[in-house]
Amino acid sequence: MKISLEWLRQYADLDAPVASLGQALIDTGTEVDRVHQGPEGVVVARVLSLQPVPESTKGVQLAEIDAGRDTPVQLLTGAPNLAVGNLVPWAPPGTWLPGWPEPLGVRAMFGGKYHSPGMLCSASELGVGDDAEGILILDEGIAGQPLREALDLDTVFEVDITPNRPDTMCHLGLARELTAALGERLRTPDDGIPDVVMSAVSSQGKVELDVRADGCARFTLRVIENVVVGPSPEWLQRRLRAIGLRPINNVVDITNYIAHEQGQPLHAFDLDRFVGSDGGAAIDGAVTAEVVVREARDGEKLLCLDGAERELGGGDLVVCSGDRPVSLAGIIGGAETAVDQSTRNILLESAAWDGVAIRATSRRLSLRTDASALFEKGLSDTIVLPALDRAAAMIADLGQGHVLRDVVDDWHAPRPAIAAIDVDIEHVTDLLGYAVDPSEAATVLAQLAFTVTQNGTRLEVTPPHFRRDVLIAEDVVEEVGRLLGYDRVPSTLPGRRAPIVSLAPDAPVEDRIRDILLGAGFDEAITWSFVAPDSIRAVHGLGGERVPIPLQNPLSEDWSVLRTSLLPGICGALATNINHGTDDVALFEMGRVFWEG
Repeated sequence: MKISLEWLRQYADLDAPVASLGQALIDTGTEVDRVHQGPEGVVVARVLSLQPVPESTKGVQLAEIDAGRDTPVQLLTGAPNLAVGNLVPWAPPGTWLPGWPEPLGVRAMFGGKYHSPGMLCSASELGVGDDAEGILILDEGIAGQPLREALDLDTVFEVDITPNRPDTMCHLGLARELTAALGERLRTPDDGIPDVVMSAVSSQGKVELDVRADGCARFTLRVIENVVVGPSPEWLQRRLRAIGLRPINNVVDITNYIAHEQGQPLHAFDLDRFVGSDGGAAIDGAVTAEVVVREARDGEKLLCLDGAERELGGGDLVVCSGDRPVSLAGIIGGAETAVDQSTRNILLESAAWDGVAIRATSRRLSLRTDASALFEKGLSDTIVLPALDRAAAMIADLGQGHVLRDVVDDWHAPRPAIAAIDVDIEHVTDLLGYAVDPSEAATVLAQLAFTVTQNGTRLEVTPPHFRRDVLIAEDVVEEVGRLLGYDRVPSTLPGRRAPIVSLAPDAPVEDRIRDILLGAGFDEAITWSFVAPDSIRAVHGLGGERVPIPLQNPLSEDWSVLRTSLLPGICGALATNINHGTDDVALFEMGRVFWEG
């Protein structure tokens, strides 16, 4: 998962060096695989000359650039804004730009007469802006200098999240971890809907909801009317590009933004198309969207947003317009009700789906999306409504629309409230191996949004609503330990010391032989005890005069007798290595052999 540092800084003043931030994530249990500070390999180049390409009818030019190499580089460009002397970003062959499906190469153009290595990049291609018409002109830099040294580029962390922590599969969750680790203050985004974008019209009567599936614990809807669908603002596009997402339009981009901000996927339907797909019902003379959540029937089909038509089956959860599926719940929406430039009214959905059901459907269809990756971890049903309201407010703000009052919320199966956990600080000390002060433990837990009541050396700890992985006292101890730092654990052996009264017996001779051979560079082989009679005769070893024991039900003639020597197997393993191109191979085997009498 990719996390943008610029995005994280919306929620906290994370001014520590990038290396310190990465180490803080690692120390608190989030593995950091890589840190990207701009596209790897992109360098500053100076335009030395520009010549028109005679074969081109679209103004393609042959540019000669100084990229800090021994000789200038020649490549083709169709950008209209270049001039000799400009400093520009050049991505050489092998560069992998944000959102591109493969690295750049050398393109043969105009019948192979010209070869263009890599490309000069626009702001959009670098993920630092939305201008895709021309090449990004730099204000400063030296030819050959890495672009990240000449341009303020976003830093992106690639992290691995443990399966029990879906709350950290988003920017807000990891910002909470970093602020707790570094002692900073977390700024949570406002999830309220301002009065200025709230309509006086109620959504009641506009939407009828019928949840029939056990795999949906909560389903919420809001209606946003008179929305102008268009490009997202530059800041929003930049953040999505930084984590590898392609901006589409302001409505879809906001649903993606909220999913990566708060860890709650959402889906936006075109309300008019939703109603027009057999899902409209007349109530008091007004057309109402009839939303049904159910399990799919065997053989039902859905044309998905990626253009593929998929056959559904029992157990798949679907959102329907009337009786017609229009979305594969928790995984991907349908093309029939997709939001595009002509959309004016939005039906916005946020739901809590059963993770097991979502994973089963995702695996059966070989379809894994950002939404399914989140839902299959088991998200809390308490984040559904705040995410819905924040997204609705943003859509109304950026799309110049209005949110209808009165949310549609079917929370028919709320999960049990998280119970308070009683923790004795002596238990914390015993498990961690060093003395922990009760106030210190209470402070770090509060930084993680736990509610803590201290009574002497005892703590009553209530996990936040999004931490359903904390159930017992040992879970609380783990939270304290990772925030205080496992480097505080002293380097001593646990348990009581006892005087030595006798020496351990000598290791078996087989173990000593094995150690010697491994130390000499040999690899141990373990081969089958079954061999072919011919192999015993060909490579008989010390058991050549022995009568092999036949198997009553051999798999084949090649595996019909028990070995009388280890040589046939070890020779076969040696031959396999050589046949696969491994010439430098040294093997040994220790095992049993068998014969009659």
